[in-house]
Amino acid sequence: MSLARFLDTTDQVVSIKTIFENAIISGKIIDHKKLEDQLTDELGHDLAHLILEDWPDADDQIEAYLKTKILSLDKLSKVELVMAFRPAPITLAKIASYLKDEVGDGTIIKVKFDPRLLGGAQIVYQGKYQDQSLLAWQETKTSN
Repeated sequence: MSLARFLDTTDQVVSIKTIFENAIISGKIIDHKKLEDQLTDELGHDLAHLILEDWPDADDQIEAYLKTKILSLDKLSKVELVMAFRPAPITLAKIASYLKDEVGDGTIIKVKFDPRLLGGAQIVYQGKYQDQSLLAWQETKTSN
């Protein structure tokens, strides 16, 4: 099962990477339970369990395991969505689901809010910028 299907925001990816990188930097053998507790605090039990479902049995494989997980997180594609308002969580989940259906499961969505947009949204994906905000529409109408 693809972990990316369950990660919705870049904040979640940053949290996981930070926890894993700190574990590697410490140079100590990482305790599975302690790591799972940290991830549970940040992301909830179900996601923490999913992330660590293939935890290695041998202590000498842990660092390589963590580095592999970090690399797989780095490979996820990212969509940045700037919206004029903060939608309800259910609305945000529907937007995330739609975007993942359109661009693939391996997509993380970074949502920002900028009330100056007045409505609509700005989207950045694979270096392409699309401004479908009411502010952009208003600016094109007043510049003509």
